[in-house]
Amino acid sequence: MHLTKRNARLLALFAPTLLAGCSLFSGQEAPSAAFDSVVVQNDASGSMHAVEVVIPGTGETLPCGSMAPGDACRQTIVPMEYPTEPLVLNWQYAGEGERTIPLPIQKPADFDASARYAAVIEIRSGGIFAANWVRQP
Repeated sequence: MHLTKRNARLLALFAPTLLAGCSLFSGQEAPSAAFDSVVVQNDASGSMHAVEVVIPGTGETLPCGSMAPGDACRQTIVPMEYPTEPLVLNWQYAGEGERTIPLPIQKPADFDASARYAAVIEIRSGGIFAANWVRQP
């Protein structure tokens, strides 16, 4: 992965997760192919409200609240196995009712089962969403 401005920004968001990971698993075997954080990036032109991500399997809800254009929200979770079900994004936009979209995330071609990943959800203008796994250093 080459280091673009966006990747550098995401790397800065993940730094606390990397530091916390050492103490989280003292004496325990960490799950393989785990992800331990979710990042939501609002690249749309408008603000979004009541933004939250629901983790499949556990039903855990990660609240991000209101997000202005350019805002990012990072939530750290207990490391878990790579989910086979889509993450679910809930939000409200411009006074409209609540909306929900499932976001399947494909494993990258260079997926490494021993590495840690973050689920990165990008909200773009025009109702376009992107969801990717980003390997954490």
